[in-house]
Amino acid sequence: MKVLKKILSLTAAAAMCLLICSCDKKDSDGGTDILRNGAESIVPSRSELIDNTKDAGYTVTEFDDIYDLKVSGERVLAEKDGKFIDMCYGLSEDDAKEVYRYYETKYDPQLKSGEYYMLSRNQNFVYFVSDKSTFKVSGFKSTDNDGEQHIYKE
Repeated sequence: MKVLKKILSLTAAAAMCLLICSCDKKDSDGGTDILRNGAESIVPSRSELIDNTKDAGYTVTEFDDIYDLKVSGERVLAEKDGKFIDMCYGLSEDDAKEVYRYYETKYDPQLKSGEYYMLSRNQNFVYFVSDKSTFKVSGFKSTDNDGEQHIYKE
């Protein structure tokens, strides 16, 4: 009986170790990468976004300002056949929050109608993406987020 209790105890302890270890692993979609390495681990760099969308036939426009907001950062708009991504780079945390609120207003009709894929403030990045295919083409590695996010269409 003592041997059976020891075997059961050791089995339970091994199962707990496996469970704890597997919870820390990242999944194939990026998982905990964002917590370890920041949003840069899943968000395409500015040049990667530009290259990827141009290669896919999108028209890309680069801006040194973000609308009429008094924030410091850069904006990339890639458009093709009514699909688009509007993404901001180089924002401080406070500026990212301000741009996110602005995007909520600017893209309010799409948000209310559900005609969009994602609006995100992911650490210091802000992006509005019209559809899942544009999201994939852009070079995102995951939908993981460390900020605010609305995802409408999966």
